[in-house]
Amino acid sequence: METKTCRKCGEAKPLIDMVRNSRRKSGRGTVCKPCETKRNRAQYDSNYHVFKWHRRRAAYYGTGTYLTCTEFTAIRTEPDRECAYCGSREKLCVEHVRPLQHSGPNSRWNVVTACSSCNSRKGARTVIEFYEKSPAFTRERFDALIAHMAQHNGCTTEEMRWLIEGYHAGEMWSKEQRKKRNGGSKTHETASSRARAII
Repeated sequence: METKTCRKCGEAKPLIDMVRNSRRKSGRGTVCKPCETKRNRAQYDSNYHVFKWHRRRAAYYGTGTYLTCTEFTAIRTEPDRECAYCGSREKLCVEHVRPLQHSGPNSRWNVVTACSSCNSRKGARTVIEFYEKSPAFTRERFDALIAHMAQHNGCTTEEMRWLIEGYHAGEMWSKEQRKKRNGGSKTHETASSRARAII
């Protein structure tokens, strides 16, 4: 079996354990997969790198960026971090409560910590839609999320509930209009009544 020495850890490893590199004759690079994984993780964990990525996404969607790198670092390094939706402490990331693609700002009040599972399951849904579909996102967690957002936005929890309800109703109305334009025949209860039932 042909081996190659990793230039990071110095260990001789089988070619299959080296990262792929199509520009090399052997088709393999000079770094082993575990060392490359560590490098990628360190690069991801450097807050500025991830912060810049979120800023680029916000610019792409044309939303405002009001989050500073210091605030972003504070969110990612809080000692008792847990998912705002399910309480998990595994694979945590930064999540926009109101999605960037739906004009959600990249700001402190719109950003929470979430596990990667909840973040991907929520996707571009409103927080109320996600609350309806996720059994782990309990009423207590929903109320805590509203309080967190209100605290960082400088408003009362009732004002924040009103903002979220209005945003949700607007999104549901937009979806219904798109369905009508596309020939959808389903009748739906009004978005505002559904939002009031939840909030």
